[in-house]
Parts: sequence; C-alpha cells; structure tokens
Amino acid sequence: MSIIDGRFVKKNAETLKTNASKEVEVKIKSGGVMQKTVDGLEVKVNDTTTAADNLWSSSKVSNELSQKASITYVDNAIAGLKWKEPAIDFKTQAEINLLTPLSGDRYIVTDGVNQNYIYQYKDGVTTYTPPEDGWTLVLKSNDRTYTYDPTTTTWLDIGGIAQSEQDVVEEFTLTAQNITDKKVTMTYTPVNASYVKLDVVGGCAQDNGADFSVNTATKEVSWSGLGLDVLLEAGDVLRISYSKLA
Repeated sequence: MSIIDGRFVKKNAETLKTNASKEVEVKIKSGGVMQKTVDGLEVKVNDTTTAADNLWSSSKVSNELSQKASITYVDNAIAGLKWKEPAIDFKTQAEINLLTPLSGDRYIVTDGVNQNYIYQYKDGVTTYTPPEDGWTLVLKSNDRTYTYDPTTTTWLDIGGIAQSEQDVVEEFTLTAQNITDKKVTMTYTPVNASYVKLDVVGGCAQDNGADFSVNTATKEVSWSGLGLDVLLEAGDVLRISYSKLA
C-alpha cells in the first residue's frame, strides 16, 4: 500500500481552491451570461429567450410576474367574486329621490321595490340594476368591500384596507368666478363631509350644513343658498380643514 505524501495533498488542494475561485470570477464577470454544465447540457442566463437550456435573471422573473394576475386577483376569481364599479354609499329610496346626482354616481338601494339594486345616474339616464350572485364592489364612503349573497339577499361586508388619516388645511383666495359659482374645490376627498371645517380668515368659523355644504364626490365646498351666500366677496380667504386618507 502506497502512502500519499502529506505535502502533495496540501499542494494540490491549494491548486484546486485557486482554480475554483478563478472559475467563479469568470462567470460573474461575463456580462450577466453565466454558464453551467449539467449532465452535458450548457445552461445560460439569458433574459431574451425561453429556450429549454435558458434561465432568467431574478429581475426578469420579477418583471414577468408583475405582468401576470396578482395573487389577490386569482384568489378572488376562485372565490367567484365578480367585480363591479364602485358605489358611493347605501341609500334609502327616499334619500335617492332627493339627490341631485352627477353623471356616474352609483348607490346601493336599501329598501322598497329596488332593495339591494344598484342605482346609477349617467348621462341623464337613471337605471336600477338587480345584483347577481358574487357581484362585488367597493363603497367610497368607507373604503370597504361588499359582495352580494342571494341566499341571505344582503350585501355582505367582506373587509377593507386599513388606511390612516391625514389632516389637511387649505386656503382659498376667492376669485370673481368663485363668487359666481359659489363654491371652491378641495385638493383631496375628505373622509367624512360632516367633519369639514371652514372659517373666513379675519372672521370666524362657519357652521357645516348651515353656512356651507360639502360634496365628497366632487370635493366641492359650496355656500349656494346657505349662510355665506351673498356675504363673501372676491379677495376673501377661506381656510378649510379636513381629514383625508393617507
């Protein structure tokens, strides 16, 4: 039995280590095209093809996945949810009858012969559409999602995205057009119209609902026919405070 010289083993081990390091360096520095032989098959990283002997980089994989259906979308599809355009809120038929809707406004009716129907006003035409099993939409009033269940004949709250609120203060120097239109438009949609505050700089705070009104759908603050009507002049500065979803 021959004895292997310990010095021979140490020398060759160092050689193998050096060669392995060089091979890795060559692969890393080869312009992003790495090669590896697996059972005689040369595999290359190449983001431009989908050949059998080709691999994609992590960035390419990420980009491809972003173009496909999200996990949430797939889960919803499996659950049978059928997404519809958002609605503003739940309203009784009497409340809907008193609305001055804008084109595209949608509400869910809560009573009467059209209970659970989706009311929509668009291009001067009013429609009431009965919901079908799995119809799903988001309510703008609370950012929660509802799906229609024909078994219980109700719109079920299936959750929402928790969002933090952020306080906003805006000042508007009224123009002649503002005085004519009797309104200004906020930058953001307030979380709750009832909590919007307004004061005239140099004056005092005004009462929401008595001196001015708020339309969350259009983000407008109006004083038409209310306490501030005919009192405001061009050049007056309105300070409006409210909370928006961050």
